[in-house]
Amino acid sequence: MKILVTGGTGTVGSQVVSELLKRNAQVSVLTRRPDAKLPPGVQAVRGDLGDVQTIRTAFKGFDGLFLLTLVGPGEANEGILGVDGARLGGIKRLVYLSVHKADEAPHLPHFGCKLGVEAAVKASGAQWTILRPNNFYQNDFWFKDVIKQGSIPSPSAMSVSPASMSATSPKPPPSPSSMAATPARPTTSSAPTSSPARAPPRSGAAL
Repeated sequence: MKILVTGGTGTVGSQVVSELLKRNAQVSVLTRRPDAKLPPGVQAVRGDLGDVQTIRTAFKGFDGLFLLTLVGPGEANEGILGVDGARLGGIKRLVYLSVHKADEAPHLPHFGCKLGVEAAVKASGAQWTILRPNNFYQNDFWFKDVIKQGSIPSPSAMSVSPASMSATSPKPPPSPSSMAATPARPTTSSAPTSSPARAPPRSGAAL
C-alpha cells in the first residue's frame, strides 16, 4: 500500500512514518524541503499544502493519506486543500489528525479551525478516520520554564502545580495506528472506533 504522510518530518509524523515502515507500507512524505532527512526507503514528495499546484499533482498514485497540518493561521485552509488533493488524486483511505473535543471549544482557533477540515474529510468519498488526541507531552518542553514556576500556559487548563501533575498524569498515549494493518473506517470519537465507511459515527472512549 502506498501512503503519503504530511508533516512526516515532525514529532508526530515521523512516528507515523516509522510505524508504517514496520508494516511494510510504501511511504512517501510531503515536504517543502527537498533535502529533508528521511528514513531509508522513504521518498520525499516536494510540495506545500498551501500551493495549488501541489494539490493538483502531489496526491496522485497513492492509496492512503495521513493528513497533519501545522498549527497556525492557515491551518484550516491547508487542511481543506489537503482533502481536496486527496479527492483529486483518488485517495481511498484518509486519516486526519484533529484535536481532543474540538467541537466543545470552537472558540479556540486551534480547535475551531479543525471542524471544517473534519467536515471535508467526511464528505471526501474516501474511507476515513479522524483522530482526536489530547496534548502531547513533547509540547510541554516549549513551556518548561513556566511549568517549573508552577503553572501550565494552556487555554484549556487552569494553573497546576508540578506536584499535582506527577500525581494525576494520564497514561502515555498509544503508539500511532497503522493505516496499512486494518481498513480505516470512520469515527469522530476521541479514540478510533470501527464503523462502516460513511456510516453515522459511533461514540467511543476518550484517549
